[in-house]
Amino acid sequence: THQIRVQFSSRGLPLVGDRRYGLADDPVSPIALWSCHLSFC
Repeated sequence: THQIRVQFSSRGLPLVGDRRYGLADDPVSPIALWSCHLSFC
């Protein structure tokens, strides 16, 4: 996932909640990173 984060950030599209390569003033809680565990039946 590191390379995905770097590539998106370098194109001006940082991932939500990414504290290393994202926006410094990103107001989103880290809980957004866990949303991939949700599913719908």
